[in-house]
Amino acid sequence: MPAADHVGARGAAQLPAGQDVPGAGQGRGTAGRDRTVNPVQVYRAYNDAGNARDLGAAQRLVAPDLTVEVNGKPAVGSAEDDRAANAALLARYPDHRREIVEAVADGHRAAVRWRMVGTPAEPGVAPLDVHGCSMITVTGGRITRAALYYDGAALDAVLAHAKETR
Repeated sequence: MPAADHVGARGAAQLPAGQDVPGAGQGRGTAGRDRTVNPVQVYRAYNDAGNARDLGAAQRLVAPDLTVEVNGKPAVGSAEDDRAANAALLARYPDHRREIVEAVADGHRAAVRWRMVGTPAEPGVAPLDVHGCSMITVTGGRITRAALYYDGAALDAVLAHAKETR
C-alpha cells in the first residue's frame, strides 16, 4: 500500500495518475478501468484525516447515509453522526490516534484491524487503549457501511455521550 492517499474533488479517494488499483474495474478490461481506489485505501485516507484532526476531510470519505454498527448494534446513521462521534472522541481524548494494524480487501469490502490510543482531557477518565476490527463497504470511493467490533469501555462511553448530544 502506498503511504499517501489522495482525495479527489468530490471527496472520493483516488490514486495518482498512472497507478493501477488491485481489483478496480474488474470485468471491464483496462480501457474502462475505474480510478477509484480499493476500500483499504479509502479507509486509510479516512483514518489519516481523523488522525490529522480534519473532520471535514474524514466526512467527505463517508457516504451521507453511512450506517455503522458497533458490536452488532446500530450506532451511526449518517455522515453527520460520524462527524459528531469523532468530535466527541477528540474532545475527550485530544491526542487520540488510530493506527492500522492490518488490512485486507476483497472487492468493495475490507477488514481493518486497528488500535486506538489516547490520553484523556479530564482527570478521572480512563486512558484510551482499544484494539478492534472494522468491516467496511465502499461504493463510489466512500465508506457506505461499517461494522466495528471491539471491547473497550472508554470508547463506549465516548460513543454514548456523542449519541446523547445529537
